[in-house]
Amino acid sequence: MQEFSKDRYGVDVLKVGVPVTMAYVEGSSASSGTFVTHSRREALDLFRNAAAVTTKPFLFLSAGVSNRAFNEALRMAREAGVHFLRCPVRAGNIGRMA
Repeated sequence: MQEFSKDRYGVDVLKVGVPVTMAYVEGSSASSGTFVTHSRREALDLFRNAAAVTTKPFLFLSAGVSNRAFNEALRMAREAGVHFLRCPVRAGNIGRMA
């Protein structure tokens, strides 16, 4: 995020992946609890740290995870105080997106 926020890239909006895999976050509904990489607090810090390195607006990409896991990640980002763009995608809008 920091690199592509530089003016030389001419980027207006960053499209980025969620900084954690919710399946590996302690207490996440997407986690089986078998393999945990991050505590909830660490995951919140990762959201904050990622957002802190840019002044550009950004949105998160789902990267193919389930809707439930992606929505949980977005709730966690908001809980961390991260402000990101929200762009609801509906089937009828996909062809009009550029």
